[in-house]
Amino acid sequence: MPLARGGRVYVGSPDGRLYAVEARTGALAWRLQAGGPITSSPALWGGIVFVGSDDEFLYALEEASGRQLWRVPAYGAVTTSPRVTHGLVLFAGLFDHYYAVDLERRTVRWTLRTDGAICSLARESTARPSTSARRRGGCRRLALSALVGLMFVPFSRAGGEATKRAGRAVIRPPGALAEPDFLAHWAKCGQCLRVCPTNVLQPAFFETGIEGFATPVLDNRVGYCELNCVLCGQVCETGAIERLTIERKLGLGEYEGRPVRLGTAFFDHGRCLPWSMDTACVVCEEVCPTSPKAIFTKPAAVVTRAGQTVTLRQPYVEPARCIGCGTCEHVCPVADVAGVRVTPIGETRAPDRALVLS
Repeated sequence: MPLARGGRVYVGSPDGRLYAVEARTGALAWRLQAGGPITSSPALWGGIVFVGSDDEFLYALEEASGRQLWRVPAYGAVTTSPRVTHGLVLFAGLFDHYYAVDLERRTVRWTLRTDGAICSLARESTARPSTSARRRGGCRRLALSALVGLMFVPFSRAGGEATKRAGRAVIRPPGALAEPDFLAHWAKCGQCLRVCPTNVLQPAFFETGIEGFATPVLDNRVGYCELNCVLCGQVCETGAIERLTIERKLGLGEYEGRPVRLGTAFFDHGRCLPWSMDTACVVCEEVCPTSPKAIFTKPAAVVTRAGQTVTLRQPYVEPARCIGCGTCEHVCPVADVAGVRVTPIGETRAPDRALVLS
């Protein structure tokens, strides 16, 4: 939600920038480049602009110039809008930590750790106009699924059609159990849909069969799986989605080299701009969050229809590094069906779905 104060409008962006714009003319006064998306509202107090980022920092910026005065780290992305009171800046990390930063000393005075994830109600209701509408629709579908489930679950279980079809075309949340176990444990509560910070989790319709109606699936055109987020597993009370740690999800520490994979990205050479339209585009490579990047490019000399030779960087995927987060598909500038798409092939929860079977 933009902040309008003192003749300026301050607005964060998924590209990691905070823009300060003159309200009357629209001229750019200054901008901050953070290390991750800025999805919470900034706050202004005493000539200082406070804003949090998904790079796990709260920034304090000079109102006039945008110069960074200081920043403090958080455990997880900063998901709530800062509040200033009694000489303290209050904000929350994505997981279960609430912080109070002393304005004078510029250090954390105290923290509060809760038993569950901290979510900003303001962010949920005002961050994007379409979010609340989607969630209301999701709740209605969830309620309907309970009625439909009572009528049809016995038949779908008997035929096993849902188990055969589900997981073949949809992507489940990180930590989801193998499909038969996932469906057996799923409680239709919808908690994972509510806490997803990017709204990539959406209720399925009938693409997973009757038994999988309204189960959570990833829609990468709506959002993407945030790299440092494991909220869906934390709120799952039945174990349908395992409670992963960040280390387990990303393949760090004792899990080195074994990240949780949701699927694999594939390029559609008929829709990808450098491959099909002789148009330069490297957005997917730029946003790929893995290190080293799963998406890389190779220079290629292409002869256009007009007979001109141009050099384009054509993208490729290294499957061994792809975790299926869907960021590339989400930001792909090709309208309708993206030029790069993630499928569940290679997902961790189904060893028999390896990209290349041995």
